[in-house]
Amino acid sequence: MRALIAIGTEDSTGTDSGQNIAEMIENLRGQGFTEFTVVPPNPQVVGTRAQQIIDAATTAGADIVNGVFDSANPSILTAESARSL
Repeated sequence: MRALIAIGTEDSTGTDSGQNIAEMIENLRGQGFTEFTVVPPNPQVVGTRAQQIIDAATTAGADIVNGVFDSANPSILTAESARSL
């Protein structure tokens, strides 16, 4: 089974985004998922957390797909980008 994980920009302050995604992938693996694709948040909005998420997801065995973000609200994917996933 495949899991598509689109990471938002609203992790609680003080949480470790990289650890969160690694734990999420491990939890899904325990539920029988074998393939993982992660869409990281917009680095222009979350800064270095985007790279932490990419690094942790890659280490956990996920593929990374970069989305296209809305120009009016850069925290969300464009409708076309979301559909293409």
